[in-house]
Amino acid sequence: MGVKETVKENLIRLRREHKLTQLELSEKINYSDKAISRWETGEVTPDVETLEHLAELYGIPVTSFFLSAGEQLSKKERKLQKRTAKAQKKTEKKEVRDKAEKSESKPKDPTRPRRIALLIFALCLLWTAALSLFFILAAAGLPRAWYSFIWGVPATFATLTLYFGIRRHAVTFRVFLSLLIWTALVATYLQIAIWKLFPLLFLGIPLQTVILLLPFLKKKN
Repeated sequence: MGVKETVKENLIRLRREHKLTQLELSEKINYSDKAISRWETGEVTPDVETLEHLAELYGIPVTSFFLSAGEQLSKKERKLQKRTAKAQKKTEKKEVRDKAEKSESKPKDPTRPRRIALLIFALCLLWTAALSLFFILAAAGLPRAWYSFIWGVPATFATLTLYFGIRRHAVTFRVFLSLLIWTALVATYLQIAIWKLFPLLFLGIPLQTVILLLPFLKKKN
């Protein structure tokens, strides 16, 4: 089959694949339907510029007009090829993203069980000291020996605040710091309740505000 015949067959096939009549195609490319009819009968062969315009309309390379039906992909095969290429690109992007996430993820800390054990040991030691102080004060006949347990609460939060502050767990650190402030204020108020200094608890409001603003101050800096 000659080039002229190949171009003619491809012009007919592509127009039909896109479900266009000669009149509809003529309106899209600003040619008369008679000109298109002459192309498809082989009477006239479109010039290169016209073929480029048609190729752009059909979404194919201009060289497709010069290939026989057996040498080029059908419309369905082209769509399948495009879908396969898109799926492959998505898979590649996902693989790159997964690799990046794995590389950025922190490795497991082998010392973590030991650190947690030390934290639990410190808290047990703290409450053993609070219990021992209670027995000593109770044996001495002091009526407020149980205050040792009240002060044990802010002491616990102080230990946790120090631990998470060293480990740089910002959110957990701020939570325990807030609990430390409020429990320390309550313990102080109960310790000196005889003076009726209830407004002392209001000190926690500005301190809590500062804690809440800490992340924003760090970002600004």
